[in-house]
Amino acid sequence: MSFYQLDRVDLDAKFKTACRLASQAYERSKSVFILTANDEDSARIDELLWEFPPDRFVPHERCMERPSHQNLARIHHQLPEDGHYVLINLTDQAIAIAGKFERIFEIVMPNEADAASTRQNHYEQLNCTVQNHSVKVG
Repeated sequence: MSFYQLDRVDLDAKFKTACRLASQAYERSKSVFILTANDEDSARIDELLWEFPPDRFVPHERCMERPSHQNLARIHHQLPEDGHYVLINLTDQAIAIAGKFERIFEIVMPNEADAASTRQNHYEQLNCTVQNHSVKVG
């Protein structure tokens, strides 16, 4: 469980951080699920993954079901039924069944600190080890 604390409010930086984390997980042959708040956010992540990070491509699709090909990153605003993913949570909600996923990444802007603190407490109550990372938005 890792929280990535951005140093300023910047939705584009939040989404690019998600793409960077998805790329790193994909390079390690991990299955990735990016949970968004809504269909509009899913569309934005879908667009960004075509171009960011600029030196890599993460095969992906917008769907909740198992991907049509192995090792495709999935993007959706509802959690999948199956598990064993690196989950990148872009919502303000805690994941109720945190142990279902291999790892959970939370990306937090300063204006989301209260909700993030609530989520962190939730995960700690589930006996998850929580790591915090500061991210400078450049």
